[in-house]
Amino acid sequence: MQNTLEHPSAEEESTLSEVLEICAPLESFLNQEQLESLINRAKERGQMLPEPLIQAYQKQISILSNMQVLEEKQQQDLKPRDTETMEKPIPLTQEEAQMLYVRRMLPSEYERLQGFPENWTLIDSEQ
Repeated sequence: MQNTLEHPSAEEESTLSEVLEICAPLESFLNQEQLESLINRAKERGQMLPEPLIQAYQKQISILSNMQVLEEKQQQDLKPRDTETMEKPIPLTQEEAQMLYVRRMLPSEYERLQGFPENWTLIDSEQ
């Protein structure tokens, strides 16, 4: 069993840009409502977000809202009987997700940033 109180003995300095993975699962990206909530919460608290962060939020909101409008138009163009039998469409493809910037960090990225070995936080279910 892995000792969870252990920490890496050798210090390894990492920067965020070094540990971020190029491809992340779609569920790690923030949706339009979450992004708007972050902006509104900062305004309510009287905090100024850095301009590049605001721009990234707004760009992602714009991309997501354009995709939503396109998706709604496609749904309207379908015949009623077609929409009854269709599965709910997946909001983003992997190619579309590559245009997005704001996402949650992955556990493996946290591990690398803190200097832990790969898969350090995985629970060993065999024991």
